[in-house]
Amino acid sequence: MISERAQGSSERNSSHSRRTTSQHLAPKGSVDLHVEGLHKRNLVPSISRAAAVFDAIMANHGEALSLAELARQLQIPKSSLANICGGLVNERLLQRAGNSYRLGPKLAQLGAVFLFSVDLVREFQEACISHEPPIGQTTTLAVLGDHGDTIYLSRHDPVRPASLIFDVGVQQPAHCTSSGKAMLACLPEQDFSRWSEDRRELARPTRHSLGTVAALRNELEKIKSLGVAVDAEESHEGVFCVGTALANPSDPSDVLGLSFLVLSQQATSDVVEQLSTEITRLAEELSASLGGGYVTLSQLMGNKADEGDGPTKDPRSGCARHSEAPQRSSVRS
Repeated sequence: MISERAQGSSERNSSHSRRTTSQHLAPKGSVDLHVEGLHKRNLVPSISRAAAVFDAIMANHGEALSLAELARQLQIPKSSLANICGGLVNERLLQRAGNSYRLGPKLAQLGAVFLFSVDLVREFQEACISHEPPIGQTTTLAVLGDHGDTIYLSRHDPVRPASLIFDVGVQQPAHCTSSGKAMLACLPEQDFSRWSEDRRELARPTRHSLGTVAALRNELEKIKSLGVAVDAEESHEGVFCVGTALANPSDPSDVLGLSFLVLSQQATSDVVEQLSTEITRLAEELSASLGGGYVTLSQLMGNKADEGDGPTKDPRSGCARHSEAPQRSSVRS
């Protein structure tokens, strides 16, 4: 039972907040927050420089960077950097891609071991399994990455998994995903402003994606009042998602995202209403299992739900309007 798992878990909650990925938000290509430590005294500078290499590649959305570009961004002599990158390649932490470097396969192995040990992922899976009625959709757990992307930590599939690929570790632009937008809605204004710096034009993976920060701000205001967000083919054509978020009031950067995934043709008004209610209930159950340190998006915004009834401002009517979003493409094209 959720109540049994919640007993004593408040002591674990402080460790949950330390384990989430989002501590700093910066636009693609910006590594200032990461390399500033290189200019401080460090007993093992080569480790700091290796970590900065990883951060620079992550800031580039995982795309390979040349040695010259890494040296320019990190302000490290090319000869020293070549030795560091060579050592990381030998340990399979980096891979060569022509004259450039990308993240290596051993990092995926390390990440899998890490995720297996994190209580947060286990609590998410248990909440999905114990949820009534049984969850019939692919469900994801995500965090905001260092560079403002949605990073998927875990995925729960129904008995008959759909052929929708949202693999653990995959990153998507936060403004294009339902859980990402819900997490952005949880951020204080100063943190969102930092995220939106230099993002006057947003990446648009599909013709339905939001293209400007101004349009995103308008949508976030609706999300804050509804308690849920939608991705109406904004990250992938043919895929519709309903999501919400959990926030740690004592640490504004500590936010979690939850989402349900269905095919767009299944996203009728009735289905979206039901998914909106169930994703909110799942968020409440996960919040309880984590010891109460996290609150739902609706609770954070002052729309605390009656027990088991969903947000006071019923999100279903708003999401029903969003379910027509695939037909909005002519407006956003």
